[in-house]
Amino acid sequence: MRECEIFALQGMKGIGNAAISTLIQYLTDLDAKTLLEIDFDVLVREPNLSRYKKALTDNLDKLSFELAIAQSEKEIESLRARGIKVISLTNQHYPQSLKLIKNPPPLLFCRGNTGLLSQDRNIAIIGTRNNTPLGKAIAAKTTNYFASSGFVIVSGLALGIDTIVHEECLSCNGKTIAVLVDVDNVQPAKNRDLVNSILFQNGLLISENAPGIKITPSLFIKRDRIQAGLSLAVFTIETSKDGGTMHAVNAAKQEHRLIYVPDYTKSGYQDKSIEQISGIISLYSDPEVEAYTKASYPQIIERLNIKENDIFSVDKAQGTLL
Repeated sequence: MRECEIFALQGMKGIGNAAISTLIQYLTDLDAKTLLEIDFDVLVREPNLSRYKKALTDNLDKLSFELAIAQSEKEIESLRARGIKVISLTNQHYPQSLKLIKNPPPLLFCRGNTGLLSQDRNIAIIGTRNNTPLGKAIAAKTTNYFASSGFVIVSGLALGIDTIVHEECLSCNGKTIAVLVDVDNVQPAKNRDLVNSILFQNGLLISENAPGIKITPSLFIKRDRIQAGLSLAVFTIETSKDGGTMHAVNAAKQEHRLIYVPDYTKSGYQDKSIEQISGIISLYSDPEVEAYTKASYPQIIERLNIKENDIFSVDKAQGTLL
């Protein structure tokens, strides 16, 4: 299915990511390249699409869909002229790891070096906006080591830990991906100079949302699954128990990614009751989470290599990747 068709479908009431993914699989099974090849009366009676029957019936007729596609083509061309590329789930450049998650975004809106989407050796390093000085040091050291070891560093461009991570990655000439709600209307505004630096140094900005979307808190929660999905592991530097970072941790659990937190017992925190590490302390005893220090780095590299082989093995991918 072409980008312009997916773009058009996303603008239709009642047709969300799950419906679009099911339609893409339906076309793949039929070896069809476009919905326009399909008899819509047959399509709406397809058993695998039964839950979306009303939305498809209300929205899909050949003439209106052709008009919607034409409008989408114009919008995609307008975005391209502004330096924003649109990459669909069916595009060969769509990240393989992201195809494997439960709810992959049908479209990615990208600014910058889209070549990074083909990189498999990614890790996410994230954390609270209200970091401590020690948290800053841990974030910088962790980023420097793994960026210098050839990993692409994924984060969310938020103030605090995310900003430190992107800046440190750039300072050691590493490659970084910022996962955003809107690649054009960048939030927070304070980090727009950082965005320019990321783009200048061949980094990448991505979002599942078309530019101009109304920014709401729920969209930041949704983007956290993309940070986890792109990555072999999620490193949570500092977070409160109810911090937004925990959404990415939960997504990493759901998608069976590795999860690391600093070993707060060895990191030098004088006051272990502070809010910034309350989430780290709660995760410390979680069997799905591993605590680390700088002495752990070689073992973590080994674990990341194993996880990479696991995620991208032929047996794992067969029947799962579109």
